[in-house]
Amino acid sequence: MTVPLLSAFGWTALGPRAASFASMAQSGIGSLQAGSALSTLQSAAMGGYGTAAVLGATRALVVVSEGVVAVIKRRSE
Repeated sequence: MTVPLLSAFGWTALGPRAASFASMAQSGIGSLQAGSALSTLQSAAMGGYGTAAVLGATRALVVVSEGVVAVIKRRSE
């Protein structure tokens, strides 16, 4: 799930895809700092150190989303 989503925004195993959100974000920032959000996303797309961070964030987002849905369902009953 994570790799296709990263790819949809332009982060690929070969680097940012031209004319994508990833390439526009990188050109807007200039030189990326190691450990920044954009470099972590690029690393995850390439299967590097960012993979664990992005997968962890994805899992956390799923858990929070499920909690929000559960609360909404309880309130609507």
